[in-house]
Amino acid sequence: MSTNTTSVWRKKLKELEIVVVIPTYNNGKTLAAVIEEVCRYADDIIVVNDGSTDDTANILEQYPAIRTITHPVNKGKGTALKHGLSQAKKEGFRYAITIDSDGQHFASDIPCFIEAIEKEPDTLLVGARNLASDNMPGKNTFANKFSNFWFRLETGLKLEDTQSGYRLYPLRKMNVQSCWYTAKYEFELEAIVFTAWGDVAVKNIPIHVYYPPQAERVSHFRPFRDFTRISVLNTVLVLITCLWIVPRNLLRKLSWSNCKRFFTDHVLNTRESNLKIVLAIMLGIFMGIVPLWGYQMLITLFLAHLFRLNKVIALVAANISIPPMIPLLLYGSYRTGCMVLGNPPDLHLGDLSLENVKSVLEQYLIGSIIFAMACSLLSGVISTVLLAICRRKTDMTKFFVGLYNYFERHKVLFYLSLSVCILFMALFAAQVRFEENVTSFFPDTKDSQNAINVFENLKIKDKIMIMLSGKDGVADADSLIEAAETIKQDLQQQAEGTLIKEIFSKADENLINSVGDFVYDNLPLFLSDEDYQRLDTLLTAGNIAALMQKNYSNLISPAGFALKNYIMRDPLGLGSQTLKHLQDFQLEANYELINEHIFSRDGSTLLMFITPVFNTGSTGKNDKLIRLIENELQKAEKEHPQLVAEYFGGPSVGVYNARQIKKDTLVTSSIALIIIIVFISLVFKHKKSIPLIITPVLFGALFALCLIYFIKGGISAIAVGAGSAVMGIALSYSIHMLAHQNHVSSVQQLIREIAYPLTVGSFTTIGAFFGLLFTSSNLLRDFGLFASLALIGTTLFCLVYLPHFLKGQAHVKQGAVLRFIEKLNAYPYEKNKGLVGGILVLTLICLFTSQNVRFNEDMMSLNYEPAHLKQSENKLAELFDKKEKTVLFVSTGKDMGDATGQYAETNRLLSQLKEEGKIKDYASAGQFLIPEEVQEARLKQWHNYWTPEKKAWLRETIRTEAARYHFREHAFEPFFQWLDRPFQPLDYQNEITTRLLNEWQTSADSLTMLITQVRMNETDKEAVYPLFQPKEKVVIFDRGYFASQWVSAVNQDFYLILYISSFLIFFALWISYGRIELTLMSFLPMLVSWIIIVGLMGMLGIEFNIINIILSTFIFGIGDDFSIFIMDGLQNKYRTGRQLLNSHKTAIFFSAFTTVIGMGTLVFARHPALQSISLISILGMIAVVLVAYTLQPILFRFFITAPASKGLPPYTLTGLARTGGLFLLFFIGCLFLRLLIAVMTLLPIRKAYKKQVLCQLIHVTCKGLIHIATFVHKEKINRTGETFKKPAILIANHQSFIDILVLLALTPKLVMVTNHWVWHSPFFGAIIRYADFYYVGDGYELYVERMRQKVKEGYSIAIFPEGTRTYDGRMKRFHKGAFYLSEKLQLDIIPVILYGNCKIIAKAQPFNVRKGIMLTEILPRIPANDATYGTTYQERTKSISARMKKEYARICREQSTTDNPVFYENLIQNYIYKGPVEEWYIRIKVKMEDNYRLFNRLVPVKGQITDIGCGFGPLCYMLSQLSEEREITGIDYDEDKIAVAQHGWLRTPRLQFVCANALEYPLPESDAFILNDILHYMNYEHQRTLLLRCMERLRPEGKLIVRDGNAANTRKHRLTRFTELLSTGIFSFNKTTEQLCFTSEAQIRSIAQEGGMQLEILPNDRYTSNTIYIFQKKQTGT
Repeated sequence: MSTNTTSVWRKKLKELEIVVVIPTYNNGKTLAAVIEEVCRYADDIIVVNDGSTDDTANILEQYPAIRTITHPVNKGKGTALKHGLSQAKKEGFRYAITIDSDGQHFASDIPCFIEAIEKEPDTLLVGARNLASDNMPGKNTFANKFSNFWFRLETGLKLEDTQSGYRLYPLRKMNVQSCWYTAKYEFELEAIVFTAWGDVAVKNIPIHVYYPPQAERVSHFRPFRDFTRISVLNTVLVLITCLWIVPRNLLRKLSWSNCKRFFTDHVLNTRESNLKIVLAIMLGIFMGIVPLWGYQMLITLFLAHLFRLNKVIALVAANISIPPMIPLLLYGSYRTGCMVLGNPPDLHLGDLSLENVKSVLEQYLIGSIIFAMACSLLSGVISTVLLAICRRKTDMTKFFVGLYNYFERHKVLFYLSLSVCILFMALFAAQVRFEENVTSFFPDTKDSQNAINVFENLKIKDKIMIMLSGKDGVADADSLIEAAETIKQDLQQQAEGTLIKEIFSKADENLINSVGDFVYDNLPLFLSDEDYQRLDTLLTAGNIAALMQKNYSNLISPAGFALKNYIMRDPLGLGSQTLKHLQDFQLEANYELINEHIFSRDGSTLLMFITPVFNTGSTGKNDKLIRLIENELQKAEKEHPQLVAEYFGGPSVGVYNARQIKKDTLVTSSIALIIIIVFISLVFKHKKSIPLIITPVLFGALFALCLIYFIKGGISAIAVGAGSAVMGIALSYSIHMLAHQNHVSSVQQLIREIAYPLTVGSFTTIGAFFGLLFTSSNLLRDFGLFASLALIGTTLFCLVYLPHFLKGQAHVKQGAVLRFIEKLNAYPYEKNKGLVGGILVLTLICLFTSQNVRFNEDMMSLNYEPAHLKQSENKLAELFDKKEKTVLFVSTGKDMGDATGQYAETNRLLSQLKEEGKIKDYASAGQFLIPEEVQEARLKQWHNYWTPEKKAWLRETIRTEAARYHFREHAFEPFFQWLDRPFQPLDYQNEITTRLLNEWQTSADSLTMLITQVRMNETDKEAVYPLFQPKEKVVIFDRGYFASQWVSAVNQDFYLILYISSFLIFFALWISYGRIELTLMSFLPMLVSWIIIVGLMGMLGIEFNIINIILSTFIFGIGDDFSIFIMDGLQNKYRTGRQLLNSHKTAIFFSAFTTVIGMGTLVFARHPALQSISLISILGMIAVVLVAYTLQPILFRFFITAPASKGLPPYTLTGLARTGGLFLLFFIGCLFLRLLIAVMTLLPIRKAYKKQVLCQLIHVTCKGLIHIATFVHKEKINRTGETFKKPAILIANHQSFIDILVLLALTPKLVMVTNHWVWHSPFFGAIIRYADFYYVGDGYELYVERMRQKVKEGYSIAIFPEGTRTYDGRMKRFHKGAFYLSEKLQLDIIPVILYGNCKIIAKAQPFNVRKGIMLTEILPRIPANDATYGTTYQERTKSISARMKKEYARICREQSTTDNPVFYENLIQNYIYKGPVEEWYIRIKVKMEDNYRLFNRLVPVKGQITDIGCGFGPLCYMLSQLSEEREITGIDYDEDKIAVAQHGWLRTPRLQFVCANALEYPLPESDAFILNDILHYMNYEHQRTLLLRCMERLRPEGKLIVRDGNAANTRKHRLTRFTELLSTGIFSFNKTTEQLCFTSEAQIRSIAQEGGMQLEILPNDRYTSNTIYIFQKKQTGT
């Protein structure tokens, strides 16, 4: 074959990921030729040298490009193939071609395999030889036929050749280690049988074969032994076929309702997923409420079995209908039925009849079904949240993945559930009442409720004033009156009764005439004590005479005709004073009457007052009225060219605000929607992208409205409108899903990677909005409720329904825009020093500028007011307003009697304030609105005053005086009749009374309001208003004051919201992460973002207002989401190495972009409130994203990732607190010593004594610091009782900074030789210099004489011969300086061994003080003249160094026990920041295992250790720490646990973890196998198989250590079984696919005997039935 042709096949092998595996054993003659031939077709070749004793090794050395696996001894062809194929799969190959090395196969047949596998991928291909070949050995032919027969019996497949070694194995389809129990030739049969059982196709393809003549043939086939082994294998395989494979295949064909399934479902098995547990609870709750009395439990049990749910959980949940709960359930069902049927609740308890019972029963039955569904759904949501918190995070993902898989299998059920869900929600959402009342803004407190009622019902606030005037101030009164009458008539015709309640344009003559009648009909009620005093003065003969003369004079005057009736009715003027009180109805004459019409005082403007039917808050309905008024005014101006027609009023301002908000919202929303649609279309390039992003949001809104219907029935329309801003957050959830699908290969993977951060993020955001429920404003409560429920609904849709419309697109090439965005987000912003520095500087600046931000309490500034309304408002101010302002004081009560009492008290206080000059004036109807008790007292006083004698005297006196002026005898009879009439209390419902007091009283909904008008200066308000604040029944109706009071309350609420939201988020994050450090790392960016936002507002002069302060909750919520997603990406990489951060950042970018666009376009709005939203949202989102992209990764890397990458523990808050505390104490100690030195320099004391005192204090300080470190176990060994009284050279190994403290704590008579950084330290450099320490940089020779003097004073000298600290604690080479000084000064040497200090404060991590052991051992003195260690200082350096290293190694061995706290501390820190469950599991597990003391004793100190079922690997890590000579392999089939184990900072090259099934994985030869609590997860046959495999791979003198529950120990085994059910079922901590199968001691003994092993049994059953079995190979001769 040509070179070009073979190169094509070589390329094909590369593309198909095929490797060639060549097993060889003593085939040196043919091996080179086979390799040469294969090399023509393949570049990737693995040769397994199975212990060859010929020149195979030399041949293989000639091919350096070939990967070689060498067995020290021959292990058999099967083992060689196992290792070869296992290595191939490990290297990532998809297929492996195996070819024998004896030359019988032709490499030229490789193309045949390639062509066949291209047609049928993932097939196991077996080369079919020509069995009729001339040189085919007879034994081979027979063996092949024999094997073919058994293969067909075992698999049902017919093959022509089952023993050919020329094969192609599909590595990824096979689980390479699953079928490997045999080691010789029989392996090849075993391999294809197990592969066929695994539903992988097995086929023959024809190949060529060459068998050399008998004389040249090299064969290792041993007929008798190998046929026997093959026969035994076939026997086992046939048994497995009959007992397992055939039944298994049969069961696969049967439906789920078969009998076997039925019985297995009745076994209590709590190993269900979250989904099944939740569904069981929901079923139980539903069945417990529906009215199926007597059959509930039976039906629940049947349905639980039918749907394969946990029966016990379902039955327990169904017991919700226990006696204490029954009344609540019955009433809840009945009330629900009432709501659905629209009937008011009425149980007819006082009138029991068959008809009434039927009515109640109908409502109950209908309501119970809906109530049961609602309770079931609610219990499902609550159960999901609780299970998500209580169980591992992977179980949350399992729940949603399980739900996805279930719906994928049942598509009809999926679409049905989605449709029913939407229809159900839409049905009830459509019935929600939307309220437009603006008073929902106001705080809903006990104090404010009265004000709200007043605001809702006070008519005067809703009036609209029309002003008609002439151009240029020239006005003709008649023309103005004519225009006014026309306008009034037209408005009445078009809107009276529908939009307009009344139009007031002129004085009412009838009302004026009726006023006198009203006064005299009720005069006794209006007379005060002062009036009676006046009467006493009046009723004298002289005064009566004078009055009669006056009456006579008035009658004969020109006005006499008009006064005639008045004089006849009241000749004495008894009611004149009361009539004067009518003037109190007005403060002063701000207007005048012209032809009964109201004009301004200057007569230039005619005024009309319109009272609308609807209040100011009903902007939708008032919009029609405003349009009508505007049309009429325009019409009037056209008809009267000289006329200027204007209007103003609260309803008009409200209407224009609503119009502008709608217009701005429409324009900005359209712009934003277009930009977002274009952007998303460019990015995702999929037609479904827009609907998929928007649908979850709509679903969430429907979900919220549906639940709101059941919760409260109605909601503020304003809250729903404001809640649409929250849709920006909801939109980010679906965007996260769509963006992340580009990084996964399947939807299941998408759910697994996104479910946890999405759920936690939504939960914390919901918590932020949930905080609004604690505010005093009903509107904010509605907003919080709608936002929270909408986010819950959106999250559920994203995780339950949305995945079915997505697919994994990791293999799909993305568009250029998306690639650019992903590249932009992949940039490590946290490494950009300029950006990070800029953010830090900005944060510091903003910290100060944020103090400048104020809260704008003027709500009026947020109003939109068009130019013509502003002009009208100014004109009104010019016409009527002076420096003083009129304010309404409203006295309230539940009825007129209650209100009039408060009214009188209010007027008395106002009168007092008027006298004090605090108000200018006030007007009220207090003279006519009298409390009932006062009326009764006055009537009684009137009756008592007019005695019959007084009346008779008065009658006679008046007649006498009247006769003098010729009055007719009976002229004053009406007066006497009036005086004799019986008077009654006031009738406030009387027509005249109502009309007269119309503007002074209002009644609505059990509330009566009485008005007092007060005129005062703005400056006086601060003094007057507080006097009325304690009075609950008095409401000050001042719009500015009212608004500021409300805004102030909302401002206080905001801080409450902030605290509650912060607490909820912080608590949720803490529960989720399990570590306060991660919580702070997630929380800190939100805090920094908030500082930047507020700081920028301070710089730009933006004030907080009621609108943007609510928006800040939104920014806080979405910032919280971003932080959680960033943390999830960072934590995933640290925990398991998975790269999710860039994907999350891309999704964050999309979310932030859509939010900025959506809110940012409001910059084009004209409404001030909307404009205030835009800028703060843009600034907020930019700040949130930048901080999340930079600060969080920096913090995570600095405190966690960076130390771990260097083999150091991550920082913890506890560790940092310990570090800060100790360093603070050290700093205080240094400061004290510095001050002491300064003081001592001034004292006239000998300098040597000063230094002695200083050294003593240094000794005490160091000793005290060591003593304070209570978290460190301290041990000092001084076997020779060294006292240091005789000066010496102290030498010690140098591991840590605290070594200095340890040495200085040994004796006060000690000085040290220090290096550069210690000598020049700003903290303690001056101290040690003063104490005569020595700097090594100057050279020892320079200090010899000074040291000699110091020695004479009794001081020893401490030196670290290594010169500097070591990173790993191992001793470095000793320098000679210490030994040189010993020789020169003739000083003894005292070696000091320091152990454990490097674990407390490591050189590589100086600011992380950890728990540990501080051991100091003082070795015996070495005399200066001792020649044992040499005669020169060079020789002594080497000898003493060697001795110290030997002693240090001894101490390390002695301390390498489970009692050493360092190892436990390291082990725990290896698992922190990997999830709360993992960390606490390790803490509890290791404590329960007593730090694995027993395993450490049983396991060899040196050799290969294999831990099967290692889980997270705590045992592996502990054993690895305790001995560096152990090579440890941990094996587990749980991918997540292995991923966690692999990414520990403690991991070294001596420790590896493998994710594999131990039944299939090629176990390494080991000195010890450990099977710790794993056997019961497999059936007995698998237990036996695994133990025998371990025995087979056990080295001589090796141990197989098994610990498991002993089922025979029945008393303690219950607890063992219960704990395992908790672990595998309730908490799903351990994975298992089979029933728990605990073995017994007898079964273990049987397996040991079968494997030819000695068995030792150790009880480990203090609480449980756990037993340790130790297998060892039997010694020869035993």
